[in-house]
Amino acid sequence: ATSAGWSAELIKQTAECLDYEAYTLGYFESRELIHDLLGQDAELQKKLVTLIQTEIKKQLDLQLQSLLKYAVVEEKEDYVLIKVAIDTVKKEREYPPRGKCTGMLHDALKKKYIKPVLTIGIGTTGFNFRCSTELAGFDVNAVLTFLQEKLPYAQVDGGGHRVAGSITFIAAASAEVLHSVEEYLKTI
Repeated sequence: ATSAGWSAELIKQTAECLDYEAYTLGYFESRELIHDLLGQDAELQKKLVTLIQTEIKKQLDLQLQSLLKYAVVEEKEDYVLIKVAIDTVKKEREYPPRGKCTGMLHDALKKKYIKPVLTIGIGTTGFNFRCSTELAGFDVNAVLTFLQEKLPYAQVDGGGHRVAGSITFIAAASAEVLHSVEEYLKTI
């Protein structure tokens, strides 16, 4: 427990609720809700966290079902490639965001394979990547540099860690970016 009396579990749950509310509410004024979630009134905080956690679990469970149903799995020689057309399996502007969806799918499927797993959430204007650390040849930032050099007109931007990140680009270049990512993957 922290000096404020918060357990590690309450901190984790509150952070998840804040993430959910920030994504769901966007730019709408939500100061009072945030203050309530941060525990000005401990009883109200517990009620809100429980209520929001129930909704988060429901939405994550539904989303994972869709992700698993429409994921395409390709067994490569040294790794397993999982692709999902993220914009077609998630409702626009609904929780969870694309990156979280890609991470959920990655975590759910990497348990099934002995080989390292690379998961790509393929969107119309962006891709999200999650990769097992054992796949040493993959680097999100190297993909970004490769695409920026190969397709300067595609306005590719983004980044992240070696094994987790995202790239964005203009919709007109979507097919070219996907083709170039597949070309990059042949080098790992």
